[in-house]
Amino acid sequence: MQLELPNLSGPAEASTRSITAPRRVYVNRDLKLSNIDWIGFDMDYTLAIYHQDEMDRLSIEATLDKL
Repeated sequence: MQLELPNLSGPAEASTRSITAPRRVYVNRDLKLSNIDWIGFDMDYTLAIYHQDEMDRLSIEATLDKL
């Protein structure tokens, strides 16, 4: 079943709440992938809707390629 996503084509609305510095999320946009040993996938559907059959196939193929 495909979930309907909200319309994200417009600008995001500013939050009316102030978030204190210790509770903020900081992002480092510059990342040297040559220093990364492992990459994981967020499979709890919070960031994207996945085609599960295709993801399973890709996961198995990638694992076999590494063996």
